[in-house]
Amino acid sequence: MMGHTKGTYLKILDLTTAIFKNLTISDYHKELLVLMVAAHKECNYEWEQHVSIAQAAGVREDRSANADVRKEAVQYYSYPDYKMDNIASTPGGPFEAGADIGLNEWITMRIEVQGQQATLYLNDKKEPVLTIKNMKGNLKSGAIGLWVDIGTQGYFKDLKITKNKKSIFFA
Repeated sequence: MMGHTKGTYLKILDLTTAIFKNLTISDYHKELLVLMVAAHKECNYEWEQHVSIAQAAGVREDRSANADVRKEAVQYYSYPDYKMDNIASTPGGPFEAGADIGLNEWITMRIEVQGQQATLYLNDKKEPVLTIKNMKGNLKSGAIGLWVDIGTQGYFKDLKITKNKKSIFFA
């Protein structure tokens, strides 16, 4: 069908050549990107086609397994009124996001809180993984909670809290 639209066909051919022949990222990163987009956009066909290709490129199974869990890797809730079972239906979301994190590795985390906004960064990335524009609840001060789900293991070390005139940083 595209053969009948010469202008479109040539552009798609150029794009395909650029992606598959002239791409300067590694096969590992290319396949990881394909899996992350497939999981985020719920493209099950692309996911199924690329899992074995990604593993052949060196993507570990814990980086690619279970798309549903990976897209919920980072979650925000505010106990006791805004728990995971009801916060998803609360205006102001999203309250969860996917993240490129694996099992059995240390993950660095930085949370910047300014007023009612919290922004989470992982592994020294410049772009945030999740931003909560209007934190829930009415507490203005209190404790900090780090949580690991029942049946899992998690370790925390080197917690630092820094306060400046505008923000509080957790790293």
